[in-house]
Amino acid sequence: MEEYWLWLKGIKGVGDGLGKGLLQHFGTPKNIYDGDVLDLRAVAGIGKKLGEEIRNHRSLEGAYKTLEDMERGNIKLLTLSDTLYPQEAKPSKYAPLYIFYKGKIRKDLMGVSIVGSRRCSSYGKEAAIEVSRYLAREGETVISGMAKGIDSYAHTAAIKEGGYTVAFLSYGLNHCYPKEHQSLMNAIEENGALLTIHPPKEKPKAGHFPDRNRLFAAFSKKVLVIEAGERSGSYLTGEYTLSEGKPLYVLPHEIYNPSGRGCNKLLLNGGIVYLKPEQLLDSVRDESADTNNEEIASKVTFKKKGILTDKDLMVEDLTVEDQNILAAIQEQPKNLRDLEHITKIPRTLLRSRLLYLELEDLVICRGGWWGLKR
Repeated sequence: MEEYWLWLKGIKGVGDGLGKGLLQHFGTPKNIYDGDVLDLRAVAGIGKKLGEEIRNHRSLEGAYKTLEDMERGNIKLLTLSDTLYPQEAKPSKYAPLYIFYKGKIRKDLMGVSIVGSRRCSSYGKEAAIEVSRYLAREGETVISGMAKGIDSYAHTAAIKEGGYTVAFLSYGLNHCYPKEHQSLMNAIEENGALLTIHPPKEKPKAGHFPDRNRLFAAFSKKVLVIEAGERSGSYLTGEYTLSEGKPLYVLPHEIYNPSGRGCNKLLLNGGIVYLKPEQLLDSVRDESADTNNEEIASKVTFKKKGILTDKDLMVEDLTVEDQNILAAIQEQPKNLRDLEHITKIPRTLLRSRLLYLELEDLVICRGGWWGLKR
């Protein structure tokens, strides 16, 4: 049934957003293919002209040709209906209907994206290698874009540590860009996965990079920008991440260094200062296995808010903003947008206080949702 997925994206005027609306209404691409104009027009965004375009676009020839290219290149298709498509990614406006891939897709595909400059400094290189090694040892997926510089150092470091790494590409899997990264591409396929929204024969084009950068935001639990110019792809990735309400960590730079101006601007726009690899972990300690009566007795109750914490912190140790944040997530986790709306705390300050609470082991972020560390 893959041909119907490929057919759907091949219709002029049907992007991922409309495609998701059609799928919600019809259930499967095959049902969309078989639907009549009146049924199609029942979907928001489908007018008479587009409904007729979909109904008249009946040829599967292009889809079958793509399937042949996929078979020759040992390329597979990961669709929204696939159980391996991360559930956490599906709500993202940047999540595609399907994605082409080579390698192995594991269930915990969502990970940490590490992006940065192609012409990186030794400072950026050292940071990329350190954090990638750490994440690989901790079993986290290391995500990047297989470009020169920071991307290649991140992938290589993860592979050397025996970790799982994913590369999002801006071209079809029949190609390799840059060409000298063919051995790296092979290593990523063997130790992880290569993913792209573009069909196998699609060549590298500058206009494709923004689509690739949006994938980082959709498929990452957290994103780390190591070096970024003001108009760079890494800067755009940071902007997309912030728009998703996901944690964006940024390595601070000298204010006079052009390669770091994008990073510092992202920090002003709400990014979190990156200081150590531990900030990027989402692992949760199983306290049911090691909590004893002494720990329970030492819990401090914030009577006004009804907040419990295992930390030896008194109310006066926390700011008013901290207490409001903890109260907001007492019952259930919240994303950044919800927290900003509930607490009325400006986003820049909100991110700063969340970082403090995370370092104090009071809160934890999973897939962009902040909750109490219980």
